[in-house]
Amino acid sequence: MNKITLGFISVFGWTKYFGSNNQDFALVKYNAAGEELAADIYDSHPNSRDWAVAMALDAAGNVYVTGYNEHLGSPGWQRNSVIKYTVTPVSILPGANNYSKEPLLYQNYPNPFNPVTQIRYSLPTAAHAILKVYDLLGREVEVLVNSRQPASEHRVSWDASAFASGVYIYRLQTGENTLAKKLLLLK
Repeated sequence: MNKITLGFISVFGWTKYFGSNNQDFALVKYNAAGEELAADIYDSHPNSRDWAVAMALDAAGNVYVTGYNEHLGSPGWQRNSVIKYTVTPVSILPGANNYSKEPLLYQNYPNPFNPVTQIRYSLPTAAHAILKVYDLLGREVEVLVNSRQPASEHRVSWDASAFASGVYIYRLQTGENTLAKKLLLLK
């Protein structure tokens, strides 16, 4: 079996994983805990073998898989493929209250990263926000935000080029709310 992994996404070179004997490839997405979130099978033709060769991820989270197809009824026939799996945004329904009443802290992207990553957070109301990065011993290594912020989604870049590889914690504090997540710096 040919398997390619990028972050929490894997491409398998055949779909026996899904209980089929076809020679197709499957894209499987996992969460950080290793639980399967989604899967899709690519089958170019019922009488073909489909092979995944490489995978890439763009800044928007879209996945690109390259590979080739062999037609079993025509020896020597081969076709190259590039498949794009698009990340579908969550829709906002008109008139519905789609906003959280609590601050939200999102997973940084990319993660793992080297040396710059983006951290997003959302504030339901204007608040004094403090966003800090800590090492695993709990020592503060950087203050990214310490100011009054308007109610909206915010993005902050962290350039960790001066820090050693490893796991760090980023923590958002707004009033009584404190949220934290891990990030991984790989050099």
